[in-house]
Amino acid sequence: MNADWKGKPLANVLFQGRQLPPFAITLDVAANNEALEGLDEETATWFWRFTICVGTTRREKSDIVLRHVNVLSTKLRAEGESLVPEIAKRFPNSDARRILRDWTECLRIICEEAKKTDECEWSAE
Repeated sequence: MNADWKGKPLANVLFQGRQLPPFAITLDVAANNEALEGLDEETATWFWRFTICVGTTRREKSDIVLRHVNVLSTKLRAEGESLVPEIAKRFPNSDARRILRDWTECLRIICEEAKKTDECEWSAE
């Protein structure tokens, strides 16, 4: 699968030193999408900020990370298929369902790692 957007390769995200799936840097697209009804603005904003990490290290308390990850994860499980058409439009050279699976796997890994520590750290290159 091409992990790119508009022909440019996507940044690789490391969360707690663990590389996330290729489309991790686009989690804000999932969180800030009208197709996911009722996602709170705080979570949407948190994921927008989560993706602003290229060339820098971000930190957050684990309980905050877990709260937002759980909210988005629950929404994706319940309504993720409704995002497929939007994903296909935004990433026309990629498999939309594969991106949805990447996002779900990213959230699983983030949750797993956040449970091991009091403060989380991530960056992207």
